[in-house]
Amino acid sequence: MNGKAMAESATKSEATPLEVGVLMLPGQVPLDLAGPLQVLHSAQRLGADITIHFFGPQCSIDWLAPLVLSGIEPLPDTPGPLRRC
Repeated sequence: MNGKAMAESATKSEATPLEVGVLMLPGQVPLDLAGPLQVLHSAQRLGADITIHFFGPQCSIDWLAPLVLSGIEPLPDTPGPLRRC
């Protein structure tokens, strides 16, 4: 089953939306983030119900000289439930 067929199958059933938390830390390199996010964004474009949250110890981090990543949510005080497959 290809990716599109899997996404269509997931949207046809009553699948629980998937929430993904990405830990953003100073010193991350682009490949730490770009590869996994590409997969998640592709799944969203194919119809998967995925919400991505970015968490970290700072609300923004310097990334590759003049670039700054912002919009980072604070780390939660208590861990939330984990969904296991």
